[in-house]
Amino acid sequence: MTATEWLELLERDPTEWNARVAALPREQRTFFRDADLRGRDLRAAVLDGIDLTGADLRGARADGAGLARCRLERAQLDGVDVEASFQPVLAGLAALWQGGAAWNQFRAAHGAVLLMSVDLTGAALGDADLTGIVMARARLDRAQLGRCRMDRASLERASLREAQLDGLRAVGVRGEKAVLDGARLDGARLEGWTLRGGSAVEASFAGAELVTIAGEKLSAARARFDGARLEGVLLHDAKLPGASFRGARLEKCGALDCDLTGAVFDDATLVGDPLRGATLAGASFTNTQRL
Repeated sequence: MTATEWLELLERDPTEWNARVAALPREQRTFFRDADLRGRDLRAAVLDGIDLTGADLRGARADGAGLARCRLERAQLDGVDVEASFQPVLAGLAALWQGGAAWNQFRAAHGAVLLMSVDLTGAALGDADLTGIVMARARLDRAQLGRCRMDRASLERASLREAQLDGLRAVGVRGEKAVLDGARLDGARLEGWTLRGGSAVEASFAGAELVTIAGEKLSAARARFDGARLEGVLLHDAKLPGASFRGARLEKCGALDCDLTGAVFDDATLVGDPLRGATLAGASFTNTQRL
C-alpha cells in the first residue's frame, strides 16, 4: 500500500488501520517515509514504531506519546499539534537527529527531557551530553554513542543492538534488561553499571575496563572480552558460553553459577578465584596465570 492508500484507510476506518499496522513487523512500518502529512489529523492512529524518516508533519495533529516513539530523522515537525507535555520531547528529538552539538545547545536552553521509548535507530549522536537522561525502552540499535557523555543515564530495557560505543567513558549507567547484542564497546571504560538480566550476545568489550559491574543473569554468549580488565564484575547466574577472555585480567570478580562452557581464558590473568562456582566444561586455559 502507498502512503496515500494508508491515509485513505485511516480516514475511513481507524480501527482497521491500527490493526493492520500492529500486524506489521516494525521494520515494515515504512509506508510514511518521506510522506506529505501536512495538516493531517493523525490522532486516531497508533503511531508507535512507525518510520517517519523525512516525513513532513507541519501542522499535523497527532498523539504526542505515539509520535515520540516513531523514528523522526529529518522529519519536519514545525507547528505539529500535540499535547503540550510532548512539545519539548519532540524538540529534543529533532535536535538529537541533528547531532550532538544541536542537542547540547537545546539542553543548555531547555534542560533535560525524558526520552523513554524513543526511536533513535542508527542515529549519530556525536558528543551529545546524555548525562542523567532517562532512555528506558529506547531503541538505539546501530546508534553511534562512543563519544557521548552518559554518566548516570537510564537504559533499562533499551535496545542497543549493534550499537557503536567504542571508547565510551560512562559511570553509573542503569541498564537492567538492556539488549546489547552485537554491540561494540572496545576500549570503553564502564564503571558502576547495572546490567542485570540484560543481553550482550556476541558483543565486543575488547580492551575495555569494566569496573564494579552488576551483571547477574546477563546473557552474553560468544561475547569478546579479549584484553579487557574486569574488576569487581559480578556475573552470578549469567550465561556466557563460548565467551572469549584472551589476555584479559579478572580481579575481585564473581561467577557463581555462571555458564562459561567452552569459554577461552588463554593468556588471561586470574587474580584470586574469580571463576569459583562457574561451569567451565570445555573451557580453555592455555598460558593462563593465576595470582
